[in-house]
Amino acid sequence: MSSYECIEVAIDEAVASVTLNRPKKLNALSDQLMVELTAALDEIAKDDKIRVVVLSGAGRAFSAGFDVTPRPVPRSTIQEWKEHVHIGIGAMKRVWTLPQPVLAKVRGACVGGGFDLALSCDLTIASEDAFFGEPEVKWGGGAMFMILPWILQLKHVNELLMIGRTMPAKRAYELGIVNEVVANEALDEHVMNTAKHLATMPAGTLARNKEAVHRMLDIMGIAEGMLASQDLTTQRLAGRSGEGKEFGEYAAKHGLKAAFEWRDKKFGEKVQPK
Repeated sequence: MSSYECIEVAIDEAVASVTLNRPKKLNALSDQLMVELTAALDEIAKDDKIRVVVLSGAGRAFSAGFDVTPRPVPRSTIQEWKEHVHIGIGAMKRVWTLPQPVLAKVRGACVGGGFDLALSCDLTIASEDAFFGEPEVKWGGGAMFMILPWILQLKHVNELLMIGRTMPAKRAYELGIVNEVVANEALDEHVMNTAKHLATMPAGTLARNKEAVHRMLDIMGIAEGMLASQDLTTQRLAGRSGEGKEFGEYAAKHGLKAAFEWRDKKFGEKVQPK
């Protein structure tokens, strides 16, 4: 297995553990991280000995979403935004299309692009301190990998994409976003036990059943929705103006921490862990 800068990969018999490894930034998703994640999953897909993949984040969060740290040279053209979106959606689609089932192990923040990434996984087990959502709608953003309408009822999709509040693990479980919620200290052991249980299934069973489920979803239009996500996200990002650009402009001028404080004050609630 190749070595990477932004992720870590460990193999334990039939289980591959892939860890987003930017803990100081709450595993914010950079283009480099998503390219590395895609490359690692490509390697895993070719290894018949690997039956299950566990995807997690290092430290206290799964992922706080795409990295919104101001860039030295901001993206300014449609092509630049298109390439960024292609990389991000490409990694999520690779999780979705991987022959092996992918189990998301979620603690702490799982929001924005991190939430989309977890949704692309086949199963999700969360700790009690986990929270989920699309808070980026408060500065002109939205879901990049738009599969929520195939997972949730319409009113709940609108709740996430229009209100922008995050929800605790218990609420995510009630809506069907999460399969199980366990105590914080039990998460690692429980997820690994679940992964090893999955790995005992007869060879090919998990891959065939995953393919069958996705085939049914394709009939319901999800593949076309994924294609539309790329165009819609590129248009939204490239076309932001006015209030949709305020957060980025404030962060560039005052720093990212100050921008989050400004946003929280504006909306009167906290959506980032301290």
